[in-house]
Amino acid sequence: MLSDVLETAKLQNKPVFLDLNAKWCTACKLMQRDVYNNDETASFFNSNFVNYMVDVESGEGPDLKLIYDINILPTLLWLDSKGRVLLKKEGACYNSELMKQAQNALKNAIK
Repeated sequence: MLSDVLETAKLQNKPVFLDLNAKWCTACKLMQRDVYNNDETASFFNSNFVNYMVDVESGEGPDLKLIYDINILPTLLWLDSKGRVLLKKEGACYNSELMKQAQNALKNAIK
């Protein structure tokens, strides 16, 4: 549940990285296979964020899709520990772009 993830983020003093996707989404599958399995990317994200992946069609996914106005999959959100959006990226991205977006989100979190 996102509420548990936000609580963990608060305790660890880290922002949240939220990947909103769907099982049928090809771009989502490619990111999961090619991007999240990259050792450098995974290490950076695990060190700097509380990471959470949600299928928008099951569980709390439909609610989060409405709350965060998700129209494109995947949508990548970086949130503060209260669930406020620090940065939103619609559509897939690969390692270098994802790292750049993540660094921008970290800068926004410090403000």
